[in-house]
Amino acid sequence: MSVKNLNGFILTIFLSILLASSLLNQDGVYPTYAAGIPQTSQWAAAAQVPAGLKIAEWTRDHEQLEMVYPESASLRSSDSQVDDNFGWSVAISGDVLVVGAPYEDGGFGNPVPDSGAAYIFERDFGGTDNWGEVAILYASDAQPGDSLGWSVAISADTIVLGAIYEAGGPGDPLLFAGAAYVFERNLGGPNNWGEAAFLHASDAQVSDWFGTSVSISEDTLVVGAFAEDGGPGNPLSDAGAAYVYERDLGGENNWGEAVILHASDTQSYDWFGRSVAISLDTIGVGANGEDGGLGNPLEDSGAAYVFSRDLGGVDNWGEAAILRASDAQTMDSFGRSVTISLDTIAVGAFGEDGGPGDPLPLSGAAYIFERNVGGENYWGEAAVLHASDAQSNDWFGVSAGISGETVVVGAYAEDGGPGDPLFNSGAAYVSQRSSATIYLPAVLK
Repeated sequence: MSVKNLNGFILTIFLSILLASSLLNQDGVYPTYAAGIPQTSQWAAAAQVPAGLKIAEWTRDHEQLEMVYPESASLRSSDSQVDDNFGWSVAISGDVLVVGAPYEDGGFGNPVPDSGAAYIFERDFGGTDNWGEVAILYASDAQPGDSLGWSVAISADTIVLGAIYEAGGPGDPLLFAGAAYVFERNLGGPNNWGEAAFLHASDAQVSDWFGTSVSISEDTLVVGAFAEDGGPGNPLSDAGAAYVYERDLGGENNWGEAVILHASDTQSYDWFGRSVAISLDTIGVGANGEDGGLGNPLEDSGAAYVFSRDLGGVDNWGEAAILRASDAQTMDSFGRSVTISLDTIAVGAFGEDGGPGDPLPLSGAAYIFERNVGGENYWGEAAVLHASDAQSNDWFGVSAGISGETVVVGAYAEDGGPGDPLFNSGAAYVSQRSSATIYLPAVLK
């Protein structure tokens, strides 16, 4: 598949999700399907699902509900060139969306190869319901190979961009240490998106890959560095870390580093920080190389860690939970993607093999966790999602997003539907929690 077609597909996914927002805020709770997960009577009675029947099968047989998400627009950059990788990362907030192109070459004339860029589009710019390009963002200190736009996030009037290969500032003292750039609307003029901050880890070192993942919620942002080596002295190779920044910490409009997060059971090659997400006072961090807890019983099965603000003290980010799949197995890569909306967390496991018996290697899965399921402030597994047309090597769960009661899960190695006409063309699956408290699937291609 060409880069050009891939870009259009990725953006179609995100723009189609806009329609899903009209379906949010239905009442109900998620049912629990996995054996061994604590259940309350409310959850146990939520739906009558026969033993051994998948959610998707039950939905098809008993609901016969098909949800259609029509394409709203297909976007391309105004200065598109070969190998820009426009669409590598995407994020949306209200009527503004951001698209990363980490291998863009610095604008016209390609003065800075692979320095990267991000493109901002706004709804109704250029006409009603038109998504028009309003700005192109570059790093103020762009250098070859920085890959600005590797990760992107937006909350209202603030955008965060990760530059995973940035080399530590002037003079490039730290190869691949990484950086994150903050842009704000109206900085430097009305509707101008100006660079507000240039973030490095306070303990930056070579090859930390700070900026691998980014997320923002209001005045707090999180940056993942999955190759960080466990703190001072580098005791744990590629254990990973996540860095939390607060607006106005250290001065008005300053983005100050508030805390560095590590897993409580951190080990080498856990890749903590491979994915990050924040929603208000809750942070989720994926560690898809984690090995199943004490004793490392399940190599690369993966985990996700939940942190809560003010847990353990005022303004402290304390670890509230470690999430693992109820059916965890070796190489599932649970935690490759993490997304949060208020009291619900979705975690992708693209290496999962199709459920009991592993019928579909690397078909993938996504797991839904809900706060207060199984006890107060307990994060209990609420549902396990598989693609309705799952096949081996689809990598369902490699990316995920959630807003309210709608979850979207990416499967970029899916082969184009029945008959597999388009190798690795990819798909995205939208699951909507219904009034019957079941996640009902739709497929975007």
